Amino acid sequence: MSSPRAPNGWVWMPESMVAVVTGGGAGIGAAICLRLARGGRYVIVNDIDEQAGERTAAEIRRDGGECVLVPGPAHDRTWRRR
Repeated sequence: MSSPRAPNGWVWMPESMVAVVTGGGAGIGAAICLRLARGGRYVIVNDIDEQAGERTAAEIRRDGGECVLVPGPAHDRTWRRR
């Protein structure tokens, strides 16, 4: 079964879902984190640069969103167990 798609081509996600964004500390990754959080998602921000990830997480929280920062390389399985 495929996921339903929104008119813009994005995959539709119910509001209660959690989003994991790798590279969420800057650029497109940070923008995606913010957009998802503003849409009501709980965002797991992952970035190898902890300070950059914390800036994104702080902005999400300032906007009233919920998130957690999990720093480290996305390919490292240990961060996914936290």
